[in-house]
Amino acid sequence: MSWKTLLESRIRDWRELGQYRELAAEENNAAVRSFSHNDYLGLSNHPQIVEAASKQLSQISSGARGSRLLGGNEPCFAAVEAKIADFFQAPAALFFSSGYLANQAIVTALGGIADEILSDEKCHASLIDGVRLCKTPRTVVPHQGWAAQLELATKTGFAERPLIVAESLYSMDGDAVDEEALRAFWQKSGGFLILDEAHAAGVFDDSGLGISTGWRDFSRMAVTVTFGKAFGVAGAAILCSTAVKEVLVNSARSFIYTTAPSPWVAALVSAALDVMRQEGGSRRQELRARAREMRSFFYENGLEIPRFTSTWDAESPIIPVVLGGNDRALRFAQVMRKFGWSLKAIRYPTVSKGAERIRISLNLDASQSETREFAKEVVRQWMAFS
Repeated sequence: MSWKTLLESRIRDWRELGQYRELAAEENNAAVRSFSHNDYLGLSNHPQIVEAASKQLSQISSGARGSRLLGGNEPCFAAVEAKIADFFQAPAALFFSSGYLANQAIVTALGGIADEILSDEKCHASLIDGVRLCKTPRTVVPHQGWAAQLELATKTGFAERPLIVAESLYSMDGDAVDEEALRAFWQKSGGFLILDEAHAAGVFDDSGLGISTGWRDFSRMAVTVTFGKAFGVAGAAILCSTAVKEVLVNSARSFIYTTAPSPWVAALVSAALDVMRQEGGSRRQELRARAREMRSFFYENGLEIPRFTSTWDAESPIIPVVLGGNDRALRFAQVMRKFGWSLKAIRYPTVSKGAERIRISLNLDASQSETREFAKEVVRQWMAFS
């Protein structure tokens, strides 16, 4: 079979299975409101970020020119890392172009010296890929199954140096980590914890530091935060001890062998951190109030959405509406688009078969009245689909 035939066959299979993806420009204007993106606090067009970054742009180069270790370590990177560490109250931070690269870096750097890796089955693809790149024995823990895993390990024994991988807020279900169970396993195992706070940073805690801020121990913990979601710009960082940062710089392939981020991104992150300090509190309160209100409205109208028990869950800006089947999820999104609402279908294999869905991402780009009207339309269409 020729390459042309093989490629065309794969594309045809994806279309037939409802798994075909295509790039479409995202609209977010008066005619179409998006509830698909992760700009939860509506900071991506904040004038202070744009103005502050613009002032810095005239003073820095646009290109990084090389990896951080080979000619690309501009002074702005050390400055933004210090600012990130100060904001998140961490000993150190290492800056990356994306959360994907950051997660691969921390998992592969520490996974290579661990005796076992244990990761939640619903971790992000970047964490899963990082685990797979390691040659270390690994255990996939059923989602939120840390209590059962602790019970099992108590009977069979813990590895000498386990590496534990989890998220604080899961991007598809919008559920927060079972803090009590995860912490109990982490403490009793004596392991090192990697916690991805990508969707929680900026949204949770009074200061936007994330879900785990009250129990972080950087002597055996590292936290991933990203700036392309609640912070409204781009880039990511690993929060960690100075020793872990040194290990990353010396062994993490996705740090060593990639061109440094553009200094422009560092300028945007610096400005976003300032805005988050100034306005984040009120924006977080508004976003989380809308999350509580929408969930209550859905429950009252019989919409089948997950029912969680923690405050984090109730205020999560991520609300999945499971439809079952790629075709149903696609059709629901298409119908909503006709009424002026942009939603994306989340299909198998991104989620398991039967759990295909639309994933609502609440954001402050939409007004409160628009958000309420959107919720009403979701209920109307859900009833039509049921």
